[in-house]
Amino acid sequence: RHAWGLTPDGDTVYVAPSHGRAPLASGDGARVRVSGMERTEEDYGTGDVLALGGRAWRIVGVTPDEAAVRLVEAPEGVPEVGLRVGRLAPDVAARTEAGDSLRLSDLRGRHVLLDFWGTWCQPCRWQTPALKEAAAAYPDRLLIVGVADDDPEAVGEYVADEGIPWPQVVEGRDRPKPLHEAYEVRQWPSTFLVDPEGRIVAKGLYTDMAETLARHVGPPQTEE
Repeated sequence: RHAWGLTPDGDTVYVAPSHGRAPLASGDGARVRVSGMERTEEDYGTGDVLALGGRAWRIVGVTPDEAAVRLVEAPEGVPEVGLRVGRLAPDVAARTEAGDSLRLSDLRGRHVLLDFWGTWCQPCRWQTPALKEAAAAYPDRLLIVGVADDDPEAVGEYVADEGIPWPQVVEGRDRPKPLHEAYEVRQWPSTFLVDPEGRIVAKGLYTDMAETLARHVGPPQTEE
């Protein structure tokens, strides 16, 4: 975790790493990768609000030398609901292929792993064994929910062939995509780990899935 220093200048505050290492920004200064804020490394854009030093700040730009980020205080505070780690995950109503209604708020009390995938996505298929291992390791403490942008018949066939036990929500094709839209999914697979209180604690669980789950959910139940 990096240490950060704030430098006031009128209504604007400049934030930069105290060790002199500059945050990474694109050439137009529209996006910046900031480490040590909100417990993770994330991409922020101009206009985004983040928490720093117990206060809320809005990014207004990056200095030309990319050595500091320009901030102004955001009196409205950091949004409670959002896609950044530490915020409440969007609570969207959906229906599984089994016909059951599903909302994250109804699943409080255990971790939920949202897996956005498709049968046409080879990396999604490669991730299936790791997901099956996770489901077996945490039968009582973790619920995996698949959200497929795909054809229902293709999903049903793949789920049956692979023996996938967790519920599936199918969006896309001729169906609305409320979960994909709420979670701003633009690439597959995309994963979100939500804690028992409904907050996002990790994203992008791929090669490090077992380690990330052990860190947030605890040791596998088979080892207890």
